[in-house]
Amino acid sequence: MIYCTELTNRGVLKVAGPDRFVFLQGLLTNDVSRLTSDTSLYSLLLTPQGKHFFDLFLVAVGDEWWVEGDRYRLEELKKKLSLYKLRSNVSLDIDLDQHIFSLWGADVVAAFDLNDRIPGHTQHTPLWHVYRDPRHPALGARMIVAADHVAGLSHCEGLTMVEADEYRYYRYGLGVPESDAELLVDKSIPLENGMDELNAIDWQKGCYMGQELTSRTRYRGLVRKRLFPVTVNATVNVETKIVAGENEVGTWRSLCRERGLALIRLEALDKELTCGSAKVTVVQPNWMVLPEA
Repeated sequence: MIYCTELTNRGVLKVAGPDRFVFLQGLLTNDVSRLTSDTSLYSLLLTPQGKHFFDLFLVAVGDEWWVEGDRYRLEELKKKLSLYKLRSNVSLDIDLDQHIFSLWGADVVAAFDLNDRIPGHTQHTPLWHVYRDPRHPALGARMIVAADHVAGLSHCEGLTMVEADEYRYYRYGLGVPESDAELLVDKSIPLENGMDELNAIDWQKGCYMGQELTSRTRYRGLVRKRLFPVTVNATVNVETKIVAGENEVGTWRSLCRERGLALIRLEALDKELTCGSAKVTVVQPNWMVLPEA
């Protein structure tokens, strides 16, 4: 079975021109030289202080690079990139005609002829552009579909259309944050959110905006909190802090039914955590590496 939902909060900014590689390579956290028509990438645009600004997927479509980001902030993204364009031969165009879908389930790779050994493996057809989610194999695939073809997607054999909350619920179980509701603009630190382990950062590439502080955080071992998937056994208010006894040890990022994402202090992982009257259970996902005690 393949589950499919439209991510109405995501949209496309098209980057074109002969200087697009040099332009984006100097700004984004991932190595843009790895972007090809067959391989898509996940990356971040950080602030100069190394805080989160945008999480982005890059897909090469013909002579353009399609950059997927938060839909309602695409104008802000275009404006920010334009500040660094200077004399680069690059064009930036928002395309609101493109719609983003997430697909997950055991049959995704085979159904769309994707290579399960290549993160971000991409296939292009006249109807859509589909690629394995570069962050984690269990996230399945993402698809970009033009508005004219969106209605036909729901009639594809083998696809079960579900509400966006089902995607959130599934993704929270994997501990993967997405968009600025969970990656707070100008606040979130990439390594606290596992962005290197989720293939958003290339430690071997050259300089990019925010690199110095990001690298310093890594090499000095300055990460004291991590964003974890958590479950609760009762209703909670996400404005209420997570505590161990009398000590505040965590804050909520999001919650969907009993699953959520919360920023938890590493020193509290062996303690009993609560939020109001609810017990909070922290789960370490299989992709997450924690420092040895």
